[in-house]
Amino acid sequence: MRISSMPLSTPQNGSVGQTTGFAAMFACILLLVGCGGGGGGNNADVPPPPAGDPQFRVSGTSAFAAGCDGAPAFGTLYVNAEVEPMVALNPRNANNVVGVWQQDRWSTGGARGLLTGMSLDGGRTWTQHMAAFSHCTGGSAANGGDYSRASDPWVTFAPDGTVYQSSLSFNGGVLAAGSSSAILVSRSTDGGATWSNPTTVISDGPSFFNDKESITADPTDSRLVYALWDRLDNASRGPTYFSRTTDGGVSWEIARSIYDPGPNSQTLNNQVVVLPDGTLIDFFTRLDTPPNAPATATLAIIRSPDKGMTWSAPIVVSPVQAVGTFDPDTHAHIRDGAALGSIAAGPHGELAAVWQDSRFSGGMHDGVAFSRSLDGGLTWTMAVRVNAAPNVPVRMALDRWRHRASSFGRMARSAALMPFRTFTLARSAGARDTLGVVDAVPPGAAVGLVVLKEILARSNLASTRVDAAPFAVAS
Repeated sequence: MRISSMPLSTPQNGSVGQTTGFAAMFACILLLVGCGGGGGGNNADVPPPPAGDPQFRVSGTSAFAAGCDGAPAFGTLYVNAEVEPMVALNPRNANNVVGVWQQDRWSTGGARGLLTGMSLDGGRTWTQHMAAFSHCTGGSAANGGDYSRASDPWVTFAPDGTVYQSSLSFNGGVLAAGSSSAILVSRSTDGGATWSNPTTVISDGPSFFNDKESITADPTDSRLVYALWDRLDNASRGPTYFSRTTDGGVSWEIARSIYDPGPNSQTLNNQVVVLPDGTLIDFFTRLDTPPNAPATATLAIIRSPDKGMTWSAPIVVSPVQAVGTFDPDTHAHIRDGAALGSIAAGPHGELAAVWQDSRFSGGMHDGVAFSRSLDGGLTWTMAVRVNAAPNVPVRMALDRWRHRASSFGRMARSAALMPFRTFTLARSAGARDTLGVVDAVPPGAAVGLVVLKEILARSNLASTRVDAAPFAVAS
């Protein structure tokens, strides 16, 4: 059902003004094929983060053979680059942790393949596995993974312990002649050790490009799993598409559009959370590029009271006023996903959203913005800054804050890695079942150990304030 004629609800977050850096940042966002990230800064006034437990290695150097993708090269291949890590915990076994990431990223989008790390001892030791989402991880025409590149890894556990992961898999350039793209899903019933052949949720030729998918298992029903993404066309249009399984991944419904923002507009970074009453919330960024007006980005949601059968008109969370990341020498804008946000749901219907925003510094640099809803997403508070050090720019994409613990206040943040970086797991000194944020060695250094540091965000719903350990990221 198309609802592009329905206007966005009136925001409650104040000014919609854009900063001078937004147009450049926005142009980079439109080229998104999976989200990269990185960069950072230091501030002498920022205290060091609290000491955590020992770090544990998750990944290593690439095991992919040269030419394993079976396709002509276009762009620069960053061997050993590991991008968009994400983790999920088994609700039936807290010691079972599964992580996914892109391995060997291309400058022109996507990676050679998606890899999976599995731990059965709470993250202390890991084994590496893979689903056949691309040629380099065993994909072929026979098993449904006949693609040269894969991107946008996402992982989720169902209540019965089945774990699902999804991929944007593709051949060729975005909307290029002879190209193809698909959203694939694989599942594991043994904690992530073995994975099914991919199920194709949607597949398109050069007329469409499927991008930035997510997958979410319904925490109230093991039979239900939801997949969402944006589907771009050559007419600068990108509606939200949706599919679900109602039989635990055996089959998937025919994909359909659930929200169309109209001409010269698209959604991006669609992700579902499930409220305690079963209502689905799809949280996304709406990107608008009118022909004779400035580009804008807006965070919004749509709601489904019936497990995805029908969806509401969009409700605005906040306009986005991010300036993003710039090269300090050339001042060129760096693609960092600054217009994207993340959302978490609480046990009593609370919703919390976070994103990068420059409104707190008068457009000088980005901070961490936070908004909440106590009525299932119908209304949202005015955005507040929650980063403890206001003068420290936030220069990493705020991607995938996930609610993974029984306490609503515990959210883990994962961020993308730049080329030549490896990541490890650090356990929290204050909470046994939480993971943290990537802090890496400088690009171009020899591949080696880096730190996945814990940063806990504890939400005080009464005051809309989040207390988090301040941090700085290596440049």
